[in-house]
Amino acid sequence: LKNAQPFWLSLDTRRHGKNAKNDFLKFLKNAQIFCLLMARQQAREGCEK
Repeated sequence: LKNAQPFWLSLDTRRHGKNAKNDFLKFLKNAQIFCLLMARQQAREGCEK
């Protein structure tokens, strides 16, 4: 989640309150899906070796 820092910073300067919270939740959801996909891909590559 180190790469997420620029996202948090841009979020803070643009909006506050509910919108920021909704964006935060949306981002977390997308990050989880992304991590799952990456883990699955890495596992597949590991099996092929």
